[in-house]
Amino acid sequence: MLRRRLIAAAALALPWPLAAQRRPARDEPLRLGADSALAWCGFVQTLAAAFGRESGLPIRWIAAPTSAMLEALEHGEIDAGLGLAPDAEIRLEQQGLVHDRRAIARTGFVLVGPAARGVLPDGVAGNRDAARALALLAAGSVPFLGRNDGSGAHWLEQALWRAAAVAPAAPWWRGLAAGADALGAAREQQACVIVDRPAWQAGQRRGLTALVTQDARLTVPVHLMRSFHADHPAAGLFARWVSGPRGRRVVDARTALSPPG
Repeated sequence: MLRRRLIAAAALALPWPLAAQRRPARDEPLRLGADSALAWCGFVQTLAAAFGRESGLPIRWIAAPTSAMLEALEHGEIDAGLGLAPDAEIRLEQQGLVHDRRAIARTGFVLVGPAARGVLPDGVAGNRDAARALALLAAGSVPFLGRNDGSGAHWLEQALWRAAAVAPAAPWWRGLAAGADALGAAREQQACVIVDRPAWQAGQRRGLTALVTQDARLTVPVHLMRSFHADHPAAGLFARWVSGPRGRRVVDARTALSPPG
């Protein structure tokens, strides 16, 4: 039931009552949620396996868009989470619904689009300002595949549209179905899309090119945080481990991500 709710980003809007704080038994698996992009590239699996080997404590990880993961964290349905939406995380932290929030890594995103000449307006490719590039795409009504799934990519995209002072709309803005192959859809529709760097590096890039990679806003911190309404005995240990030297070595070994800096 929890897995289905987490994977369905629509669950974000449900007005659930706050759960009482619960302290699971030590031998119960630590429930770790993570943005789907962090699971897709294998990052959360690597962390969970390394911690399990060193501590002997089990972890059950669950992938979900960051918004759905944060809601489950808020209500104590998971013990800890790895998110890619700093603004939303800060709001929960200020409300006292999550705590022990700490940056453990960084991941990057890329604005990609058609490689064919003449498709894109001048000044988009190679731009160091992602918001400016999006404004140029909007002015030229270039097809753009956007997300509305509560993922880290969705949060980043919305921040960039706000910075560009553009309200994306049909027909040039097209919604990307949750779980869809973003690169495949962009290639088929000759459209632009924002994807996480690991997906870009590992995906089928034929017919596509990276348009903006250098804007610092395309680098997003990965934060670990713990639920106030779940008090697993291993949660604090995991937080200290993942932000300590042993956890940092695991992060350093992941070529697609980098230490928090």
